[in-house]
Amino acid sequence: MKKFKIYFLVFFLALATQASAQMMAWQEEQSKEFVRLDFTTGEVFKKNDFGPWALKGHFTEEGVNRSDLFTNIFGAVEVTSSKLGISYLMINCTGQVYEWDRYKFHIKRLDKTYFRGANCLAFQFQRKGVLYSFGGYGFWRSSNILTEYDFTNGEWRSISATGDIPKSINMSPSAYFPKKDRFITMANVELNDTENKPERDTDWHVYEYNFDQKKFKIVGEINLELLKNYLLQDLSKHFINNDRYLFLVDRTYKSFNFDAMYIIDVLDGYKVYQWKNPHRVFINDLSINSGIENALHVRKDSLIWTHVASPNPNLNGKTQGINIKDLLAESEYLGSAFDVPWYVRLLKVVAVGIFIILFGFAYYFINFFKRRKLKKQLDYLLGENERQLLNFLLLNYTNGFVNGHQIISFFGKHKSSPESQRQFRSKLIENFSKALGLLFQEKKILDVQTDEKDQRMYMYRLNVRIYKKLTKL
Repeated sequence: MKKFKIYFLVFFLALATQASAQMMAWQEEQSKEFVRLDFTTGEVFKKNDFGPWALKGHFTEEGVNRSDLFTNIFGAVEVTSSKLGISYLMINCTGQVYEWDRYKFHIKRLDKTYFRGANCLAFQFQRKGVLYSFGGYGFWRSSNILTEYDFTNGEWRSISATGDIPKSINMSPSAYFPKKDRFITMANVELNDTENKPERDTDWHVYEYNFDQKKFKIVGEINLELLKNYLLQDLSKHFINNDRYLFLVDRTYKSFNFDAMYIIDVLDGYKVYQWKNPHRVFINDLSINSGIENALHVRKDSLIWTHVASPNPNLNGKTQGINIKDLLAESEYLGSAFDVPWYVRLLKVVAVGIFIILFGFAYYFINFFKRRKLKKQLDYLLGENERQLLNFLLLNYTNGFVNGHQIISFFGKHKSSPESQRQFRSKLIENFSKALGLLFQEKKILDVQTDEKDQRMYMYRLNVRIYKKLTKL
């Protein structure tokens, strides 16, 4: 956290110092050049990736307030317009928007807002002709505010979002990917200097913002151990991107930048690659002491960087680059960013196994106690005769139905009078059916049919459902 505060102190001091030579510089979106405006002399300078700054002429101004101009080492964000030769410039940390005519060398202030210091290091981009600024840091806390520029009123207006909204969009690998039409952000850190938090709590979720639905969605969580360890090294995650890949560049210098570039393929399941730098070159990234033209940057299908202060004198001041296809060919595939370590997967399997075993034991004991309870209730509800009838019916279930004569004979009532036999059988069946009906909440306890040989005599058998329940006791 101390390193972070020093970093922003220097950053704000750089913004707060109105240099005598006020500059505005940016990388052109659709060319091979950088542009720099010197507001003291009114001169336009350009350079490509391999040459020095060259004077190209003078520019004119419209609506530019010199007191609002600050030399911004991070450069303006340029996006091209549908108008021929026109680009829009967004100035980080200020909310200022300018129109730049690259043919007439004319710059015009568009915004009417005084908005400074609340969105430093915000993610600024264009989508379908609309300018956006997401998140950032300012007034001693991080932000998750989404804004879009209103060309009619010259103001930034907030966007209401739904879904899984991240608490912070701040100094993290984040960008808009046109091919996917999603704004993607990950590994964010929520910062608030009022809250004394000795440990940073990184949000490892990967969020995608759907512009049509104005909705955030969590698409996964960073679990890949190598990637997490790398992202934990530095509070500010230094990265660049093209339409498909995020390139994460180490600025902690723990490995002298020799093997510290990670590549995330956003369009292919967030696959992660590590470039181990077989050329052993020193890669310079944007820092407080270097301009935007010296930063590692994307130029069409290549990464371009400048060597500065290299231990190798043969590399000093040289600009180098590598095709992204070659970069990937030299990289090692590490897996998806969402891949969990093997021991975590093993623990999950073990946990699932233990759960299944515990569930099995629980299921067994629950059924065991239910059966024991039913047995007790059955013993309580059935009288001696009813219990004997139950055993008799269970014993003869597989043989089919039993008739009234068999029941009378089983109880030894065959020598009694016919009327006595009828009353005994009727009362026995009635009490038996009531007791089991009360216990099992069933209306039909017995299947009853007439005897084919004697239509006056009934035949009895336990209902199928009742029989199955009784056999499980």
